[in-house]
Amino acid sequence: MKAILIHEFGDESVLRYEEVPGPQPGSREVLVRVKAASLNRGDLARRAGTYGGGGEPLPFTPGWEVAGVVEAVGSEVRERTPGQRLLAQSPAGGYAEQDFVSEATRYHGRLWQAKEGGGA
Repeated sequence: MKAILIHEFGDESVLRYEEVPGPQPGSREVLVRVKAASLNRGDLARRAGTYGGGGEPLPFTPGWEVAGVVEAVGSEVRERTPGQRLLAQSPAGGYAEQDFVSEATRYHGRLWQAKEGGGA
């Protein structure tokens, strides 16, 4: 799959569009086909290497919030099914064609199912 990776800290010129292995979600995770990802101040600070007082290990894929469609669910996931639209926080990096969302890390305490026609 394609994803944006950061191999060095800096401005937008450090973003690289690359082929990477697809995510392998665990039993309590949801695989998402990403349709949109946010760009927020935290993403900019992560790219610059200044978030939280220092840079994170390189390379990494930015993008903390994603909107997309559930493609698959882990064996222990009970509340989501393939085909559902959702908004969620991403532990892995949402600037990719696919991402996974952990049941333990949810947007505003839960995965929001998007309504037809937009909005959450």
